[in-house]
Amino acid sequence: MRWILLILLLANGVFFSYQWYLESRVVDYRPEVVTNSAGQGERLLLLSEEQGLRAKPRQAVAETAASTVAGAGEMCVYLGPFQAAETAETLHQRLMALSVKGEVEVVKVAGEPDFWVFMRPLVSREEALRQLKELQRQKIDSFVVTQGEMKNGISLGLFTQRTSAESVLKRMQSAGYKAEMKLIERYRDEFWVTVPDAEARRVGDGVWEKIALDYQFIEKEQNLCKAVASAQ
Repeated sequence: MRWILLILLLANGVFFSYQWYLESRVVDYRPEVVTNSAGQGERLLLLSEEQGLRAKPRQAVAETAASTVAGAGEMCVYLGPFQAAETAETLHQRLMALSVKGEVEVVKVAGEPDFWVFMRPLVSREEALRQLKELQRQKIDSFVVTQGEMKNGISLGLFTQRTSAESVLKRMQSAGYKAEMKLIERYRDEFWVTVPDAEARRVGDGVWEKIALDYQFIEKEQNLCKAVASAQ
């Protein structure tokens, strides 16, 4: 009887340890999402939407400026891009010391995307845990999503390389699972010093040459602008 009791206690210990392990795979897994340019809130992008999203920095600047034109034909000089707001502000203050008005603009630029492989939400947490348990038995790394519209879904990994994500997707689909993949676009901030053309003409060639030497990594461009002078 003593041996039977010990075996039962050991079996219970193994069972509860495994349940604890499964619970540890339930995480608040929420991949970053994309803020679209139409102001419609946050969403994940389908792979079919990937084309045309990666605007070059200068294209993004042009679109940002053109959308807020203060007057027909009003032009600005753009100096950038700067990766740090502090560096852009230093140049801005330098121009202001010369009584040249302008501002620092923030531009969202598309970076390298991630690729998320997942299974759509199940009807309940219990179903999600059962699915997780099945995947774990097959040595498939996975997590339960706990919040958002993908709650009770199964995450199969977030990848920086499309080929890696496609490999996991193909393996899961070949095994009979309804796995899917979504593109998650990443954005970064770039900073541009914007000076109205009339103000820029007040800056002598010598000053521009000195700025070009001090900030060899930036470009000087001209495009439509908004009324930055009125904000000063």
